Amino acid sequence: MADVEELLRLQAGDIDFAHTDLREADLSGMDLSARIFIGAHLEKAVARGTRFRRAKVTDAHMMQLDAASADFSEAEGISTSYWGVNFSGANFSKSNFSRSRFEKVNFDRVNFRGADFRDAVFEEGTSFKGAFADANTLFDGATIFRPLAKEDVFRFYRVELGKLVRITDAEERPEQFLRLKVISQPGIDAAAPASSVAVIRQKIASQSNEVSAMAAALAFAIDEHLDELAEKKPNDPQALEFHEQYTSFLSAIADGLRQIHAALLEASKEVVASKKEEKLSLAALTAKRLGDEVRSWIDDNGKLVIDYGAKTGMLGIGTSFLSLCGIPAWEAFIPLATVVGGGTFREGIEALKGLKGRKSTSKAKRASKEKGATAK
Repeated sequence: MADVEELLRLQAGDIDFAHTDLREADLSGMDLSARIFIGAHLEKAVARGTRFRRAKVTDAHMMQLDAASADFSEAEGISTSYWGVNFSGANFSKSNFSRSRFEKVNFDRVNFRGADFRDAVFEEGTSFKGAFADANTLFDGATIFRPLAKEDVFRFYRVELGKLVRITDAEERPEQFLRLKVISQPGIDAAAPASSVAVIRQKIASQSNEVSAMAAALAFAIDEHLDELAEKKPNDPQALEFHEQYTSFLSAIADGLRQIHAALLEASKEVVASKKEEKLSLAALTAKRLGDEVRSWIDDNGKLVIDYGAKTGMLGIGTSFLSLCGIPAWEAFIPLATVVGGGTFREGIEALKGLKGRKSTSKAKRASKEKGATAK
């Protein structure tokens, strides 16, 4: 059991917790950023949603630690063994866990962007479903249980003699998905309201493989766009605020797309009808939420969009996917088409809002005329 004095020191904000006893402690939701846990005992502790940002956890004993949705960004856990740990939904961006060993570890839906896991060992029983990485993530030289290498998080690597080797031939990378033809969406009325979950689920089920690949491709394109934005961070405080709002929005959308891709991938492998239906419904609910979030964000923050061009290769996919998520096709197309024509997202959003305003005015005029006709 955890040492009571150590728990009190944690709450007081002390930094040094090297070689302390925190076994079975409930650390959920705490901000433990920049704390030192080198050699600490965290066996069977609960740290759901806990912030370990920039923390030092090298040689920490984490057997059966529950750290779901925890933040390990920029943390350091080098040359350490992890067994039975639940890291699902955690953030490992820009962290360094190189030369560490992972066995029966849950990395599902984990953010590995910019992380360093070079020369790590990923044993059988470790899971990476829905996890994502970018071109800056390092898995070079990692020893891996070969079936795990098929997960999307390792898309930049191939396996040679049981170790991950970075792919250098660009043609082998999944940008090929960005050349997918736009999937037609029959029956979508340009003026129709957002689709219901049931309608979205039916559409997804009828073309699940295409939608899964499309979701993965669009998430990949957004990740690359986020990498570009990271190099263009403005200095002006107001512009920086807009920048952070925009990148946060894109990150949330990319995460949702990866969740859809993962759910559909699992559904395609499921042989039990009820479980397959559960995965399809999860994908539909996520797609509906994404559509609502995109629509709401455009309405509330459209003028905050930073004037950066988008990759034209993802525009057709983006239009189709947003339509599938429940946004009327004309709403999805206008901002994207504006960029194709050489404009920016800001111009596209303003064009959309202007058109919506004209539609509202026209609708009001029609209602007024109908009211006048009825009165006569």
